[in-house]
Amino acid sequence: MLKGQRRVTMRDSLIIVASFLLGVLLVLTGVLPKSLLTLDFESFSNYTLYLLLFFVGVSIGMEADILQQVKRLPKKVLLLPLFAYAGAILASIIAYYILRGFNLSALSLPKIAAINSGMGYYSITAIMVGQACGAEIGSIALLVNLLRELLTVLLAPLMSRWFGRYAATASGGATAIDTTLPIIMKTDGTPMFAVAAYCGMFFTIAVPFLLTLILSLFSG
Repeated sequence: MLKGQRRVTMRDSLIIVASFLLGVLLVLTGVLPKSLLTLDFESFSNYTLYLLLFFVGVSIGMEADILQQVKRLPKKVLLLPLFAYAGAILASIIAYYILRGFNLSALSLPKIAAINSGMGYYSITAIMVGQACGAEIGSIALLVNLLRELLTVLLAPLMSRWFGRYAATASGGATAIDTTLPIIMKTDGTPMFAVAAYCGMFFTIAVPFLLTLILSLFSG
């Protein structure tokens, strides 16, 4: 990506951060009226996402050589979900020993691995982990996977610059097919649509099975 394009993408990420912080600030300071807070923001967010993905589809359709661009992607990208998941497990092991070494948490390694194995699929992860490990651990799993999605949106340009063009897709995990797809494409280019969609679909299907495996180790 050219330097000018990177600056524009970083500017967009800063705008996203500012918008998020502004929303938090308006609620905490009581500026927003209570009547507004009763609105169904989840449905509104879904409709906004649908509209955003529509425009992503339009931008893809306007690329005359999109198929040729996709064909030029290296075949090794098929292994991207496997490396992303291996990284998540490795991070879980590191986090376990750090937390235990500083007496910051008594969570077992399978619990930490289960929390981090959602790969951004926070809804199913929170339910499965909560049922197996209790509501408190399920809530942590929900927050951790929401944080993965948020950090991918905010830090995608930096991930791409420091770790390569596939880093944001790997970070997005299951969300690479929906919520983080626009920022991934804006950061790494239109050809990344196929990679992001593949990675997102892979984790959407695989996460329930991966979580079942991890949680079986915990129950055993």
